[in-house]
Formats: sequence, structure tokens, C-alpha cells
Amino acid sequence: MYVDELARAGLNIVMVARRCDRLEEIRREMSDAGVQFLIVSEDLTKDGAVSRIAEAVGDRSVGMIVNNAGFGLYSYFHECAIEGVEGMINVHAGAPTVLVHHYLPDMIDRGRGAIINVSSIAALAPSERNVVYTATKSYLNGLTASLQMELARLAPGICVQALCPGPTRTEFLQRPEYDGFDANVIPRPLWMTPAEVVAISLDKLGKKVVIVPGFKNRILTRLLRVSALRKFLTQ
Repeated sequence: MYVDELARAGLNIVMVARRCDRLEEIRREMSDAGVQFLIVSEDLTKDGAVSRIAEAVGDRSVGMIVNNAGFGLYSYFHECAIEGVEGMINVHAGAPTVLVHHYLPDMIDRGRGAIINVSSIAALAPSERNVVYTATKSYLNGLTASLQMELARLAPGICVQALCPGPTRTEFLQRPEYDGFDANVIPRPLWMTPAEVVAISLDKLGKKVVIVPGFKNRILTRLLRVSALRKFLTQ
């Protein structure tokens, strides 16, 4: 989601995903950007993924980390396959934590850097059929906010952000787990494009830690919180 903007800003890119063919396609599309691309085909649901990524990156200097990988399950918690649950914990919480822990010391030594953890508005209010997704994204928000508090003292030149987008037109809902989900139930005005979300994220980097892009999504987040609290209190 961030590749276009960062490459056109002149940053060399390390792209990590399971689908090597999709990464190659992105590299071809960005061939005129004049930057270097390193493709690392890795499944973040697997143990040891970050170690293999670090080995592939080698001694290259990493000045910015964007933890953008994610997926949903859209099922009641007890009906989710445990492999999916464990994989989601690895992708949303484990891998971002270990990746930041690996590269943060070098950023602190240099006194500058940026870390963007892509979370979700789901992290800000509980919801059904979304238990592990909500929990892992909430963890990501907590990690980001606490890390920013530390870095404000240790290395103020490092910016940390938790981005909490609402409905965004990506491939997220095209996974088999969402075959039974009707995206039309989400009002059209709430949808944003990846470019819109990324532009807001980069504009707010270093200015605010937890970002909900889009005024309508901020209103939606408040409504979700009130609805969840009301349901809890009336049970």
C-alpha cells in the first residue's frame, strides 16, 4: 500500500510477502521510480520468518519499517481453525514486534527512523466475528503508543505511528474467509482508496501516534465505541 509513495520519494524498498509473483509485478510497475527493490518471499504466519527476512536483507540499512501485512477470518472465535488463529497472531503481533525489535537499535544509534504499524478501526471497539483480529490490532496500537513514549526520551528523531484505517479498497475482502461477507453493507462514502489512506498516514507521521484517516471514519469509530459499550452494559 505504501510502495508507490515511498519509492517516488526516493527510498529503496524491501518488499515482503508470500506471493513472489505479485511482488515482481509491483517492481515492474515501479521500474521508472529509479530506486532499488529487494523482494523477499516469506510467510509471516510461520515461526522464524523475521530471522529469514533479516538474513535476506543482510547489512542494508533499514530506516523505515511499515508493518502492513494482515488478514481477517470473519467467523465466530470458536469456529476459527486454530491454524488461522495462530497465524493471525504471528502476522499482526508477533512478526511486527520482532521486526521492530531487530532493527530499532540501529535506528536509535542513528537517531532517526520511522515505524508505521498498520492497525484498524477494529482495534478501537470490540466486534463480533472479529475477535482475534480486534485483539491483535489492539495489541499493535498498544505496542506503538508505548514504544513512542520510550523513544520520545531515547531517540526523539524516530517517529512511530499506528494507522487505523476504516474500509479501504484493497484485496483484504477478496480472501476466501470473506466469501460470505457482503461489502455492500458498508456505505459507499466510508470507503477510501489506499492512496488516500497512505497520504494521510505520511502527512501525520511524527505529528500524532494513533491515526484514524478520514473524518467519517473517526465518527464511525466513536459510534462503534458507544454501541459496544451500550451492548455490554445492557447484557
